[in-house]
Amino acid sequence: MAASDRPQGDQSRAKDQFPFFDLIDAYWDWDVAEDRTTFSPLLHKLTGYTPVELEQSPSLWAEIVHPEDLKVLKEVRQWALKPTASIFNTKLRVKAKSGQWLWHRIRCTVAERDGSGAPIRVSGVMLDISEQEALKSTLEETGFILRQLHSISTAHDLPLQERLNRILIAGCEHFGLPNGIISCIEEDQYEVLAVHSTGSSIKEGDVYPLGKTFCNETLKFGGAVYFENAGKSKFKTHPCYLEFGLATYIGTPIEVDNEVYGTLNFSAPSPRIKPYNANDNEILKLMGQWVGSALTRKKIARSLLETERQFQHAQRLETVGRLVGGVAHDINNLLTAIIGHTDLARMELPAGHLADEDLSHSVAAAKRGARITRRLLGFSRPTSYAPRSALVDVAILETQTLIAQLAGEGIKVVTDFQAEGSCILIDPAHLDQVLMNLAVNSRDAMPLGGTITIATRKIGNEAIIIFTDTGCGMDKEILDRAFEPYFTTKSADVGTGLGLATLQSLLQKAGGHVSIQSKVGQGTSFTIGLPLTKDTPTTIPEGTSVPSHKTGVATILVIEAEEMVRHTVIKYLEKAGHRVLAVENGHEANDVWSDRGTGIDLIISDAVAQGGPGWKFAIDARANGRRPLLLFMSAFPTSYLEETGHPALFYPILEKPFDFEALNLKLDQIMG
Repeated sequence: MAASDRPQGDQSRAKDQFPFFDLIDAYWDWDVAEDRTTFSPLLHKLTGYTPVELEQSPSLWAEIVHPEDLKVLKEVRQWALKPTASIFNTKLRVKAKSGQWLWHRIRCTVAERDGSGAPIRVSGVMLDISEQEALKSTLEETGFILRQLHSISTAHDLPLQERLNRILIAGCEHFGLPNGIISCIEEDQYEVLAVHSTGSSIKEGDVYPLGKTFCNETLKFGGAVYFENAGKSKFKTHPCYLEFGLATYIGTPIEVDNEVYGTLNFSAPSPRIKPYNANDNEILKLMGQWVGSALTRKKIARSLLETERQFQHAQRLETVGRLVGGVAHDINNLLTAIIGHTDLARMELPAGHLADEDLSHSVAAAKRGARITRRLLGFSRPTSYAPRSALVDVAILETQTLIAQLAGEGIKVVTDFQAEGSCILIDPAHLDQVLMNLAVNSRDAMPLGGTITIATRKIGNEAIIIFTDTGCGMDKEILDRAFEPYFTTKSADVGTGLGLATLQSLLQKAGGHVSIQSKVGQGTSFTIGLPLTKDTPTTIPEGTSVPSHKTGVATILVIEAEEMVRHTVIKYLEKAGHRVLAVENGHEANDVWSDRGTGIDLIISDAVAQGGPGWKFAIDARANGRRPLLLFMSAFPTSYLEETGHPALFYPILEKPFDFEALNLKLDQIMG
């Protein structure tokens, strides 16, 4: 208020006592002897009360002073009655007629004394300092909450969830609201990630429709949203107010890794008397940024942990793959010897001998063992994608034994094949891995035993595989995340969370798809769809008969470290009429080459020979000699040789185990 606006009566009296009169908002005068106080007309603009109202009701002044500040009035009276009284400064809160509490600076001085020096008149001025006090209070509150946030954010020894809860407690105290929530938003769902709530049933994990929450408005606005009374705002028809009864709210979006993750919000069922201000907005934004940063660090840490787990899992798979590969190599050599010696025995039998049928079954069983070995190799180690056409019923039947063995005792494996003639194009190793992954999940879901049913159907242009178990089943939450990479309900040392994600990826590579149906206590069913193909199924000859050969007589050098295999190949070739020179390794082959090299027509060598590498000698001999023909044998699948870029890949390769027919076919191709 300018000095020119003040009544002259106030000016003439106050200027003598107070040199800073222009800053004065009101003036009062207390007659000590009569205990009567008169007030300046300016008091009306300051408090809403007229001097007449205060003078006619002496008790009113005490009534409008804040109860905690009544002691200040008593201190003024005690000070004024002291002979040594000079100037008294204080402050107090006065309730204006509007109901608002206002802070006032009070300055008193003794204006007149009697002959003995006792004060008989005390004068004072009032200055409105409400804005300064409000600013001071805001600064104090801000400093307090900032210290709290700093303490919480640097408490690295506390789990993240505990720090989030402390953030919510600090926010509830700062805003004076009972409910604090950190939410995670997924599509149209609002999930409670962390909560501090007084007298409410809200708990972590609760899920609400996003459209029924004020958080939906926060996300749509893209910034802080706040109001003191929903019933008197544009949100008076909002379901969060009508159904959940939230009247006041303040919330801000949370970003995790630069993407909207959810919200941080505080609320109460009753309106907030104190209006939100810009400082509240800034404090809320700061809290939201800290929560987002903390969750981002958690996400990064989790990602690093999962990457480490994936790496360790890959290392374990590689170790298992090498172990299985080594075992498979030895088994294939043994199967080659078994098939070879059985074929040789059949050659010695007269036509129609009773033993021939049994021996042919032995060869067929050995070849089935070879297929199982190849499937184990494909399941344990990654290989290049090599799709083949196959009858879906036959492909599953060939894996049924492995599934039963993997499921273990107490679990029955039943098949219901009704897709006769349905041919699909898929890498056999991938199909096996899909079925194995499902078998593992079913086994773990049936610790007390049960039944696995594998059914096939032909629907339209798809072959359908339905893999069902009678296990514990899955609830909706697990079902929704089943194909999510790294999600698992198993312990870290048992599951990696990659099984179903890998399964889905393998099926998509083949142009297929997969879906799940499950209920808790009622088992789980996976439905797989794979496109049909018109290609002819790729088959492996069973070799149930002993064929003749078309190749002319040749001199052949055989390099094979495994004695039983070497003996079998020698007998095969000699039965076919060839001249055979056989050695164990490349060093011995070099000696033979020195003597007979110019007369050798063909070198047959193991692709991974022990001792001096036979394959290396064979390739060098072809480059430096009379260029003999080459044929390599491998107990590893060709795809394994591709992994290492083996030089044998540039020449004909015969995969072990093989029979007399397969060997003759290769010789016809090379020499015919």
